[in-house]
Amino acid sequence: MVDSTQRIARVLARDPRTVGDRVIARGQTGGRGQREQAWASPTGGLYLSLIRKAPPATAGIVPLALGVALAELLERRWSVPSRVRWPNDVMVGRPGARPRKISGILVDGIEMNTPRARCVIGVGVNVAPLPPSVPPEIQGLATCLADWVSPLPPLEEVEEATVDAIDSALTDLERPERVPACLARARARLDGRGQRALIDGRPAGRIDTLGEEGELLLVDVLGPRRIVTGRLTIPNDP
Repeated sequence: MVDSTQRIARVLARDPRTVGDRVIARGQTGGRGQREQAWASPTGGLYLSLIRKAPPATAGIVPLALGVALAELLERRWSVPSRVRWPNDVMVGRPGARPRKISGILVDGIEMNTPRARCVIGVGVNVAPLPPSVPPEIQGLATCLADWVSPLPPLEEVEEATVDAIDSALTDLERPERVPACLARARARLDGRGQRALIDGRPAGRIDTLGEEGELLLVDVLGPRRIVTGRLTIPNDP
């Protein structure tokens, strides 16, 4: 149990020689998500942070590409129907059902725009059922691998498969000619297309697609909107 794998990995990443390392915990007391939001981290989930060389791809594309890699892994290996919710969540749900969050990704840059640029990639995956201690509002929004897979794979298997998927996606992002294909896969799995969106709690239009830099493109009565940062909520999930 640690406070945050991401915090520990960021400290370690000050030394460029740690590229390739990972920090993993069986639980966290201070897990962090997008925009400093708390991430519930009870025992039984996968919580890890990877220290890697930063790919040259635009910052907005990186978490989407990594999310796609995890979504594809969940479908390919465990037949879990998965989508990507901008900018960094993996959602699970069958058509017509309300999607629930199974994973989140956080990417922090270190010495960006330098030859030694590296990133710390935090990944949380809900594996075992969430305990009753998790607040009801989170229970209603989340799912876990145990809801979809029986018998549940060992946590070590989920960890290695997740790390392999992340590293494979980073390899693709290292090659500029492969970035358009990564973006196309993210567009194909984009969650909420055509639905109303709230950005930071305010109505912002309907979700259309992703832009060339990984930004969210919306359409409202005034025309198209380009969202680079903000907290997305989809109030009319099925």
